[in-house]
Amino acid sequence: MAVGLKPLEDIVELTIISSWIKPKPVSLGIFAPPEYGKTGVLLQFAGCKGVKIISDITSFGLSRFILPEISSKRVRCLIFLDLLKILNRSRKVANEVLTLLNVIVEEGVSSVYTFNIQFDVGIMEDRVRCSIILACPEDIIKERETRLKKFGFWSRILPFYIEYTTEDLLRAHEEIKEEKPTFGRKVLKVPDEEVEVKLPKREADKLDPIVFAFKDSIGSTTGFRLRWNLQQLAKANAWINDRDVVNEEDIRKVVSFTPFFFNPVKGDECTYRILRLLPAKSEEIVKELSGLYSRATIYRRLEKLKEAGVIVNTKKGWDLRIY
Repeated sequence: MAVGLKPLEDIVELTIISSWIKPKPVSLGIFAPPEYGKTGVLLQFAGCKGVKIISDITSFGLSRFILPEISSKRVRCLIFLDLLKILNRSRKVANEVLTLLNVIVEEGVSSVYTFNIQFDVGIMEDRVRCSIILACPEDIIKERETRLKKFGFWSRILPFYIEYTTEDLLRAHEEIKEEKPTFGRKVLKVPDEEVEVKLPKREADKLDPIVFAFKDSIGSTTGFRLRWNLQQLAKANAWINDRDVVNEEDIRKVVSFTPFFFNPVKGDECTYRILRLLPAKSEEIVKELSGLYSRATIYRRLEKLKEAGVIVNTKKGWDLRIY
């Protein structure tokens, strides 16, 4: 496991698994500065069933070669290693690609007939839909944010902003000095076909505080898409743990990603590990993470999470804001 990148690895895994979970998959955007390990993490999933990794593409290539693979269910998750390559193409080409991706991640493609794109799934086939994971430098996304919002693309993906703590950054440097392999190959267990995982209302209700508190931060007017994405991630986590019904542990896992969804809140591995330990008192958290992070780092993260409204103080100590 790459130092400081466990939360990113975990959410990529859940996003891929969501491609098999009814009614629709999650799409994810990973935003961080260069050299943060985005590409390395994503390449770990090369060769996983249903995953297609793409370095660059045009609308013609997407319609001619990729859509048929999605239609046949051979591909369920598209991973774009660098969205910047697409955005840096001519405006016409980039717009066509973004427009097509919009449809793929939301309602699904049935037929397209333009000069560069000719595709029809046929009258008896389902609409072509799949999960999309893309990575891009954070500063580039900030520059192009207005344009992406005009396409509606921004609200269709779940943004994920990650950074390093000082401790994780130093540990990563030590591994480089020793020339230790940073990334391995992931082997995912995936369903043989689409599966249904039930979400009891009492568990869905626990997402209310997060959805209503943060929907505006990701440009969602209603919070509908944010809720759908969180629910699907919870279902994916249930399936990974051999359950067909979501329970509170699945909701807690998903809510632990909350800081990563919102800029400038952002998240790091220390924050993620803290949230996965809750409910717990401050000193219990310090004791558990003392081999990885300093007391000062942990207390700063706790204060930041409290200010952001992700955690609350209870009789049991700190806990997630899910009630």
